[in-house]
Amino acid sequence: MIPGKKIRVLVVDDSLLARSMITKGLSAHPRIEIVGFAINTLDARQKIPALNPDVVTMDVEMPGQNGIEFLKEYLPTHPVPMILVSSLNLKVFDALAAGAVDFVRKPDDHQSPEAFLAGLAMNRLIPGTSPLMNRNYVYVYTRNRIRSHADEKRLIDGAELKDWELLGGILSKYVLEGRTKATLWGEAMQEGIFLLVLRKMREIIRYWDKAGR
Repeated sequence: MIPGKKIRVLVVDDSLLARSMITKGLSAHPRIEIVGFAINTLDARQKIPALNPDVVTMDVEMPGQNGIEFLKEYLPTHPVPMILVSSLNLKVFDALAAGAVDFVRKPDDHQSPEAFLAGLAMNRLIPGTSPLMNRNYVYVYTRNRIRSHADEKRLIDGAELKDWELLGGILSKYVLEGRTKATLWGEAMQEGIFLLVLRKMREIIRYWDKAGR
């Protein structure tokens, strides 16, 4: 992502109310450009290649094919960062398993639309403020199709110096995103992700330190 370049976003939602809230709210941000919207996955299938967005926000519950089914079918051959936006209570890895880079809950009685939009923009879409739109995170998780802790551990175990960005991307998910999603800290500790990444980084540094002597 070029510094200063606006983030091109396509909004997919069958609800006129939700679609209008997201498009109008995000378009008011100086670093976001709404390139269009789609009312269902069939519409999205045509508009994604035509509009070439940097990111797609995808509703989950829609008539016909739902958002999760669409991601599982579309992303393997057309990789593009997608964020699931829904009132359903999904877990982060449920979203990742579908191919999304993250999941965001729609506002409810406990959150105002303004707070939701600010969080979506600053915590999910803007590079430098969000690990999800940080180059490491998006490209590591999308390019390597990381869908589970098992995928993370497999990639960490086989990492070499050329995979330093991969290690940083995995670590950034838990370190940076963990500030706003405390449950991620627990996942990382329970699964040993922190320890595995740091051990692999130390192993690589020691190897190249000796090789350079």
